[in-house]
Amino acid sequence: MSKKQLSLILGAIFVIFLLGIFLWGPRELPPYKHNILTLFCALFAALCGYLFLGSMDLQTTFDLPEMGATTIEAGGGFAMFAFVMLWWNSRFSPVGQITKEKLRERDIASQNEYVEKFPPVQTKEEADTPLSKDQKDENERLI
Repeated sequence: MSKKQLSLILGAIFVIFLLGIFLWGPRELPPYKHNILTLFCALFAALCGYLFLGSMDLQTTFDLPEMGATTIEAGGGFAMFAFVMLWWNSRFSPVGQITKEKLRERDIASQNEYVEKFPPVQTKEEADTPLSKDQKDENERLI
């Protein structure tokens, strides 16, 4: 198989994979899944960039909160890798990250739904005590 055929096949797979993510994938992912997807896409882009282009140069300067002004210079497949990593970790990423606050809200909501569906089991002491009229009405409503 020639380099040209390999690059076309891998390029088609990469485009189909990205379309699948955009069309049927979630809008947000937990941070660990977002990082795995970012790395996978960056590696695949680097491979396709190497096979399609052979050489490419990337020069960019940006500010990082902890390091200040940072310059990246890369060539070939590594330039594609660096570009995709920067793109997926920017605010323009095609798939967002779920923040910790949203994850907590989801966990609390799912716990509340679980408690509503499956109320806690009564202890023997609680079962032996007579129910008030409100509690009886509530039990009848639930049944």
